[in-house]
Amino acid sequence: MGCVFRWTVVATALVLLPACSTTDFAKPIGDFATATNDASTAFSGYADTLEKLKQQKNLSDVADTPSLLQPVGCDLTARPSRCELQIAGQPLKPKFLVHTRQIMAAIVTYSKNLQAIATADDVAKLKTASDAIPADVNGLAKAVDAFSKQVGRSTNLAGQVAAISSPAGEIITIALTKIAEYEKLQALRGATERMNTIFADSMALMSFVAVSNQGIANRALSRNFETAKEAYAAAVGPVVAKLKEKPKPGASPEEQLAFKKQIEPLQNNLRAALEKYEAAAEAFNAGLTAKPEAVFTKLADLHANLVDALEMPNPDFQTVFKKLQDFAATAATLATDVKKIDDALHPKT
Repeated sequence: MGCVFRWTVVATALVLLPACSTTDFAKPIGDFATATNDASTAFSGYADTLEKLKQQKNLSDVADTPSLLQPVGCDLTARPSRCELQIAGQPLKPKFLVHTRQIMAAIVTYSKNLQAIATADDVAKLKTASDAIPADVNGLAKAVDAFSKQVGRSTNLAGQVAAISSPAGEIITIALTKIAEYEKLQALRGATERMNTIFADSMALMSFVAVSNQGIANRALSRNFETAKEAYAAAVGPVVAKLKEKPKPGASPEEQLAFKKQIEPLQNNLRAALEKYEAAAEAFNAGLTAKPEAVFTKLADLHANLVDALEMPNPDFQTVFKKLQDFAATAATLATDVKKIDDALHPKT
């Protein structure tokens, strides 16, 4: 899927420009926007589950040791700027993933602006979308730096991108609409090159977050599994005991009916316990086998390939499409795993 070159007269000069149809890059850019949004949604569900579990642990810790809970900044006489309940210096209601949500939001906004560039139907829209890219890059850099500071790491991506805060590219306002397609390609190249300077570092941090917090979920899933296992074992005993009283062949219909009425509630209870046991095992397995970090390593690889494809004299997106399919499957798997985990740990009543 390449660009066909054509000769175009611009201000009486003969210029060779690649005649890339909008459809050449509109689909991969649109698919990239969809992919980043799917990744953001999947990670948001993962973050929600982690924060619920962390809050539940905090509440349990306070129940065990009430002295751990301290109000911070809640004395009006001291003119506080905030009031917050804390445990061991951290908010009782966890906020440790707030910056990761900002990181994903910045990437989603960036991908939408790329899509706006690819689908712009006039020069003004193209310029507006292109001019928004530096803010996207700066927003991502600041979110990464803020989170790095929160977890005791040191990054200065904001300083790294400060030198490229000018608009992504000058869009020449001219009446020749065919040149707009070339300008779109140039704008996409400029935009993705800018973001690529910090994209890999941003995704590396997200991968670190995903892996380092996975243990929180797995410990809760292990406890949930053991609880379900014990409940199942408790339900098995009465059924086994009652089966020993099963009427022998040739027993009267009354005896058989009486036995049926006695064992059915026990078997129903066993089936319910088995369903919960099975769900707990599936959720625990999902937690053990989940690779949330893969979403971010593959997203970084996908973006790098998109940059490479756009830089080609004749852009070819075949590799990008293959990686998009792989990435989409990874994001979908994470979303499925997250649902299993959350359903097991926070069942709907």
